[in-house]
Amino acid sequence: MESLTRLWLKIMKIPFTDIVLIGPGEETPKRKWKVIREKRIEMFMDDDQRTIEFIRRQSPVIKTILVEKQQR
Repeated sequence: MESLTRLWLKIMKIPFTDIVLIGPGEETPKRKWKVIREKRIEMFMDDDQRTIEFIRRQSPVIKTILVEKQQR
């Protein structure tokens, strides 16, 4: 999944220095927020509206982007 994400970011010309993948499960938005704080992430992308809203409530300064879910 990480290699696919890297490829997508390059194709879309979105600069990045690191990718952190966090799987689904209990309290996913909180687990993602913990990583965002620890790594001092400035831009966060996710395909889950609830997660984006949670991150925005925690820190309106962090750039958040809602990515459309791809059909599988």
